[in-house]
Amino acid sequence: ADATLKDIFTPAELQGAGHWSANNLQTSYFEGSADGKFKARTLPLEAQFAPVFAITTLDYNQDGKPDVLLAGNLNQARLRFGKYDANYGTLLQGNGAGGFTYVPQAQSGLAIKGDVRSILNIKNTLLFGINQQPLKAYKYLNK
Repeated sequence: ADATLKDIFTPAELQGAGHWSANNLQTSYFEGSADGKFKARTLPLEAQFAPVFAITTLDYNQDGKPDVLLAGNLNQARLRFGKYDANYGTLLQGNGAGGFTYVPQAQSGLAIKGDVRSILNIKNTLLFGINQQPLKAYKYLNK
């Protein structure tokens, strides 16, 4: 676990190897503007708790403003780092101006466990595709 690249690979093996780096690891979205430019907008803290692999829009509170549902997790991570499984379905309420507020789990009613890789929103029913599990469905009611 403490070995460096030079401990594992020979200089010949490292020759020509690329170097990659990340400069932003926040869960964000890009908002398009009328002039064709995009602005990065970071989502609330609760969207940062686990990797996001599936996103859908909906209007869960029927206010005419788009809301966003995020899901994901990664349970097969390396042992040293542990699981990334703190997302049970993260519902974000939109304000209509590009901002989002977290809707607490007790209010959203979501309790999706596992590695979610897809969400389909069909006629007020959310279908979740989860690794190694049957399809799960949640129905949200019109208020």
